[in-house]
Amino acid sequence: MKFPGAAETILRQLEHYGLHWDGDVLWQSQRHDAYREALAWLHEQGLSYYCTCTRARIQSIGGIYDGHCRVLHHGPDNAAVRIRQQHPVTQFTDQLRGIIHADEKLAREDFIIHRRDGLFAYNLAVVVDDHFQGVTEIVRGADLIETNSKANLAVPAFWLESARLHSSAAGA
Repeated sequence: MKFPGAAETILRQLEHYGLHWDGDVLWQSQRHDAYREALAWLHEQGLSYYCTCTRARIQSIGGIYDGHCRVLHHGPDNAAVRIRQQHPVTQFTDQLRGIIHADEKLAREDFIIHRRDGLFAYNLAVVVDDHFQGVTEIVRGADLIETNSKANLAVPAFWLESARLHSSAAGA
């Protein structure tokens, strides 16, 4: 759902709190070509696959995807795209909180990077955009620590390095 003027309001609020950006604001809604290119590269490298599992199926097996479609070779029709988990990131170093241990089951989960409805997942978009913008240090709210372990998985797939810091003030 889109609300006219919402994006401009958010940008003004960020400026009010003293947050400024180095260049033009990058809109994910205008970066679909870059995300499609990343998806194609991941597919060519054998690092992703199509998945037709529903949320209901995943909930029925405990809520964590079990890799069911990894070897089924589905086509793109009515399918999401998942990253092929090869080297799970079960821990990473946060510059503020030290070593963070991720939930083992979640760390091993092949997560969605492109939804079946055509939307690109945050975990793909943020890695592609961070690389494009030359981001080397990432500050996110403490509530995104678990999400960061998934982004950490995607980062090695693109051969990127970035420092991380999760601040309680930024979201917990």
